Amino acid sequence: PMLSRYSTVHKSVLADDDATAELLKGHFELSVTRHRGPAQGDPHREAPKLEVVRIERLVNPRLQEKYLAEVQDIAGLCERKVSPLPPVVEHATEVKVQSFPGLKLNERLLYHGAPSDLIERLRLQGLDPRRAGSHFGALYGCGVYLAANSSKSDIYTKPNADGERCILVVRACLGEAYQAKSPMRQALMPPERPDGRGALNSVAALRTDQGGCVEHSEYIVYQSSQCLPEYAIWYKHASACRCTHCAR
Repeated sequence: PMLSRYSTVHKSVLADDDATAELLKGHFELSVTRHRGPAQGDPHREAPKLEVVRIERLVNPRLQEKYLAEVQDIAGLCERKVSPLPPVVEHATEVKVQSFPGLKLNERLLYHGAPSDLIERLRLQGLDPRRAGSHFGALYGCGVYLAANSSKSDIYTKPNADGERCILVVRACLGEAYQAKSPMRQALMPPERPDGRGALNSVAALRTDQGGCVEHSEYIVYQSSQCLPEYAIWYKHASACRCTHCAR
């Protein structure tokens, strides 16, 4: 929903039978797959078994205003035209969204995992690309890292005292994306546009089957205003889970 200046920052738990909650839970479970790690050279583990505890709707008028202004700015820079993103694999069905009817700027709902004790700050302040690499590596430089697979973002979470982890569902405007085949560890922004009109809007890390160097679709934006946390999915790993977290 478009918020007004009179809206307040708040969060609310969605009912289990809420249509949005059912959609989010279904995609969260559908996009789970196997991963390596967590250490370099580790083998593939089993796909995680994730049990959703609750889903919160996040409302932050200030962050939404910044995001919508950024969408309109990207629309002007791209002249309202962007190239399609590389496709994701079948088990990570894309969720396409549009903030403004008819304005197609590669907006997606994507996942972002973080330690549970940081979630409240991210809800209030937004995602900060300057903190890239604070907890894990930064293969594509100083940006906000977003995933199409919930299980990819799960790798970057840490549980709270109750054993609950959290992944944010983020609305992201990727605009015209640079399709990266190799790491960009020193990047502070996407590469320049071929026509010299400034930097592109994001980086799409190509998978190994696309000629890139990552296993699963991943996207990086370098401005906090390009992503808006909209939902928080709190969950636990099942007792029988043997994923990258649980197999150690």
